[in-house]
Amino acid sequence: MILNKNKYTLSQFIMHLFFIYMITFHLFSYRSETTIVSNSVMLLLLMSLFLYFLRHRQFILSWRLFFVLSWNLLVIAGYFWSPLQTSTLIKWFTVFKLSLVLLLFSHYLDTNKKIEQALRCMLYSYIVLAAYMVYVYGFSIFSTGVIDTRYGSEISQINVLGMSLAYGAVLSFYYFYIHKKKYMLFLVIAFPVLSSFTGSRKAIIIIVLGVIGLLLQDVKRDKKKLIIYISIVILIAAIFSSLSYFDLVFSRFEGLLSIVTGESSLDYSSAKRLDMIKKGMEFFWESPIIGNGFDSYRFYWSAYTQKDTYSHINYVELLVSGGILAIIIFYGNYIYLIFKMQKKKSEISKLLMILLMLTLIIDIFVVSYVSKNTYIMIAIYYAYIYNYEIKK
Repeated sequence: MILNKNKYTLSQFIMHLFFIYMITFHLFSYRSETTIVSNSVMLLLLMSLFLYFLRHRQFILSWRLFFVLSWNLLVIAGYFWSPLQTSTLIKWFTVFKLSLVLLLFSHYLDTNKKIEQALRCMLYSYIVLAAYMVYVYGFSIFSTGVIDTRYGSEISQINVLGMSLAYGAVLSFYYFYIHKKKYMLFLVIAFPVLSSFTGSRKAIIIIVLGVIGLLLQDVKRDKKKLIIYISIVILIAAIFSSLSYFDLVFSRFEGLLSIVTGESSLDYSSAKRLDMIKKGMEFFWESPIIGNGFDSYRFYWSAYTQKDTYSHINYVELLVSGGILAIIIFYGNYIYLIFKMQKKKSEISKLLMILLMLTLIIDIFVVSYVSKNTYIMIAIYYAYIYNYEIKK
């Protein structure tokens, strides 16, 4: 991130532009009146990446290209049998743009130093997002806490905001625990507190599993250090659980856990998700191999409830939209990345593996196949794999 004193290169410009894009993504992507800001920066980033590609004139023909081509082909093919052809075409156009980002950005990340810079840019963007949240709601939010109101709708979609802050917590813990950056401890504490204001259960899952995953990376190397850090994490978690900030989140978890214990009725959100899964599997059997066309879930759900919405679960959304083929292509890509990643024994591979596994878990609760962040992370995974293999 340090500028060359004599020359400001295109490579440096792209990295700075990527940082700006991540900020606009967090702050402007989920409000209709400001989406144009994020889209404009994304377009500028794409143009810059394409110029970088033309200068280097190198491209690796690999599994990455096979995934992009087969994935786009399946999405656009669904147009011909979709009950909502216009919606399917819009989904494909989104997937196509994001696929270009994947290909060009992974090509740009041709050194591990750039990958590390990109990850730091992501962390810095989460810090900006956290600071903006404090600016919007004021420091008084820390004294009033959360009683029955979920904060964040003025900034972004509430659950997306909570998950973004949660990923900020995981990244800051990575630098604190793996890279020994002690000053990151402040962020490790601040991010979970701020994410609790959104009342997002998914955010807590990301934080808990992300931290545990990073701790377990050292289970064979230094058991004494592992025990010490686990004790510290348990102590901090115990302190957090006693704070009123997390009362709303824990109360929402109680409603979710009732599905296992059977002690009380499900809360509205959990009951609705279960119904969406059940009906989604019924929609899936309408065309189990090739699906019903992308974004077709809302067509069937609207016929069932007279409400127009998507499934909120990536696995169900893909099964209904593209059938078994969509699952094989989309998650086959993740299986390939896991297979390649687990062979690497570096510090950064520990973080990337944790983030990849978190994606597979969180996809139970979100639709990620049209998320900009999904394709950026896949680009980083591919770039790391190829850089490692070329270096080796």
